[in-house]
Amino acid sequence: MNKLHLTIFSFLCLVTHSGFAQEGLTIQTIDFKGNKAFSESELLVLMELSEKKNIISRFFSGSSESSRYSEYVLQRDLKRIINFYKTEGYPHAKIDSFHIDFKEDEGSEDYSGTLDIDIFISEGLPVFINNLSIISQHPDSSQIDRITKILQPLRKRGGQLSGKRFQDQGVVALKSQIIFAFNNSGYPFANLKLNPILIPEENKVNVEFILNPGKRIFLDSIEVTGNKKIPTSLIQKQLTIKPGQQYQIKRIQKSRQQIYNLGVFSIVTIKILTEKMKENRVPVQIIVKEAPRLTTKIGTGWGRDDRFRGYVEVSRLGFLGGARKQTLFVKHSYREPVTLNWEMIQPAALGPKNNLSLKPFYRRQREESFKAERTGQTTSLFRIMGNHTRGTLAYTLERVRTQYQDFDARYTKSSVTMHIYRDSSKPLFVPSRGMYSSVIYTFSGLGFNSRTFGKIQLEAKRYKKIYQQLILAYKAKAGHGYVFGSNPVFPQEELFYAGGSTSVRGWYRSRLGPYFPGTTKPSGGVNLFEGSTELRFPVWREFGSVVFLDFGNVWNGKYGDIFNKDKDVKIHFAAGMGIRYLTPIGPIRLDIGREVFNSSGNNREIAFHISIGQAF
Repeated sequence: MNKLHLTIFSFLCLVTHSGFAQEGLTIQTIDFKGNKAFSESELLVLMELSEKKNIISRFFSGSSESSRYSEYVLQRDLKRIINFYKTEGYPHAKIDSFHIDFKEDEGSEDYSGTLDIDIFISEGLPVFINNLSIISQHPDSSQIDRITKILQPLRKRGGQLSGKRFQDQGVVALKSQIIFAFNNSGYPFANLKLNPILIPEENKVNVEFILNPGKRIFLDSIEVTGNKKIPTSLIQKQLTIKPGQQYQIKRIQKSRQQIYNLGVFSIVTIKILTEKMKENRVPVQIIVKEAPRLTTKIGTGWGRDDRFRGYVEVSRLGFLGGARKQTLFVKHSYREPVTLNWEMIQPAALGPKNNLSLKPFYRRQREESFKAERTGQTTSLFRIMGNHTRGTLAYTLERVRTQYQDFDARYTKSSVTMHIYRDSSKPLFVPSRGMYSSVIYTFSGLGFNSRTFGKIQLEAKRYKKIYQQLILAYKAKAGHGYVFGSNPVFPQEELFYAGGSTSVRGWYRSRLGPYFPGTTKPSGGVNLFEGSTELRFPVWREFGSVVFLDFGNVWNGKYGDIFNKDKDVKIHFAAGMGIRYLTPIGPIRLDIGREVFNSSGNNREIAFHISIGQAF
């Protein structure tokens, strides 16, 4: 007995000593043994612990803490791996054992060193879905045909899972689809239970969904509360639900969104008052909280292009009654010494998805190649076209005075502009996923002795996470202008310009492209093509960095000249890097760029750009 006690005591001492010695040491390698269904890289992604990072990986991830060994974290990682196997259809998977090979540094007295981890996995055989069925229990006999009709397409989707591995993702997705289909067909209390029946000898499972649809529910009275200045009738016009209509979750969600789109409420909630339900009719309560009637925004900043800039925006809700909104906007910067807009917005004009806007404006511009003074009025109709898609149709009548070179031109522009864009990028100020795309077309020459020209601009941006916190962002932009008719002069302020903090960053603002003869002032062009590729990654705390490659040019003549080797026009490239400091209103940005791939070497300039917000 004494020998047994001594053996156990010695073993515990060894384990305790080994564990304390290994805590905090650098993990050299993590190897998996016995894994066949999933690669080592797929399993490593699941772990908090990681192998020792090389200098490039540390640079992009911004941390090396995950390569420090912790037994507690390892145990948590092993549980996560087994849970992953089970959700992927391997219910018998288990960790047989794990082995830690400690490599002590020679001559060290404090147990410093590195270690290797070997993880031995027994995957077992996968389980496949033999049959998937949806069984409806205790339906109202009068609703059998209706329920059968709802289930028909759902059963077809379920049949597509037969013969496939029993994975949580597919089964849970089907369960959500069934619940949503019934919630959207008058059955808000539909309940669904999953009953998997394992066939061990065949490694298969019969999946049964037991459905209790509950009562078919209709809406009763609809009450609006919380509104003080905004009339109830305006809120009711945004609704896609009405008394006597069957319960549909999509209509309720759409109604809430359309009320919120009025822009006059900070909170919108739609409650189904089940406690007041009578038979199969349920009342609805719409609770709103009005936004402040008067708001003021003040902002200041400094950038390499605009230098000092500041603005004041004052908005008032309920202008002339209802949900109308008026906004006064005043801005000053070096490039725009005076910008003065007064805008009146009528929400829900010509439909719940539309906003009508009237905006008289006065604007003075000061660019490298011209000065402009613009006075006019824009009338626009804004429409929500989809979850991420918006569109605007605007008519602008303005009087312009432009000074460039020895010219002092005065003219009128009477134009219509169509702008459609789709934006699924997130999050707002530092997008890491999704994309943005837009098309803008302007046609000028609608009476008033207007300049006659057309202009189209296309743009696309994409954001993608490619490794931990490493974000790949890229964009492309193209534009073309043309003249026609009785007054075929392209306005100087409507031309395209390239170069600057949001363009090709090897040049300062507007410096890339043609110049006025004998001067160093850019003249702009009727054609534009540019793009950027940027890698964004964290460095330390709120600091981040980027490396980028930009390209593009502006030119006159035919658009295809940029791709013709026989023409003098060519695509210019610029490369560089930048530093970002994240703030609640977006990153403060410093970029340094220089032209590359230019054998003539006529642009030796290194451009510095300071601004707020990402380059794109």
